[in-house]
Amino acid sequence: MKALLFTLLVVGALVHPIAAAENPLGCFIRNYDQAHLAKQPNQRVTNVRLLIKPAPRGRPYAYEFSLQMKIREKNETLSTEGQCDKKGSGLECLVECDGGGINVSPRPGHVMMYLDRIRMATCAVEDGIEISGGKDDRVFRVDRVNAAMCGKIAF
Repeated sequence: MKALLFTLLVVGALVHPIAAAENPLGCFIRNYDQAHLAKQPNQRVTNVRLLIKPAPRGRPYAYEFSLQMKIREKNETLSTEGQCDKKGSGLECLVECDGGGINVSPRPGHVMMYLDRIRMATCAVEDGIEISGGKDDRVFRVDRVNAAMCGKIAF
């Protein structure tokens, strides 16, 4: 009986990360503390909130995303949104009107978000802020959290 229980636990531990790694949907948040930012003085981004959900039926893309960020030099939350499609083992998420985008690679318990450049505004807003992946703003580990924590993000 103990051997069966042990086997089930091992198999469950092996299967669960694989299933979680394949799921890019959900709410992901990272708030960088002062200790982290002190070690990364070139990192502009201080907070990230990312929501990825299935696109409504009939859309030419698979997913929609909404992204909120705070940066050191602004005291406001910057927002943008767009669409995502599968690319390799992750997602490529783009902001319309040549607003750049992010790549997202799901992992167990978090996603890795890769930034080249993204405009933190939508097509309707002309004065958006562009964030480029500088020395310390290219790769972000963003942790999966309860979906209710992204409830304030609007599409």
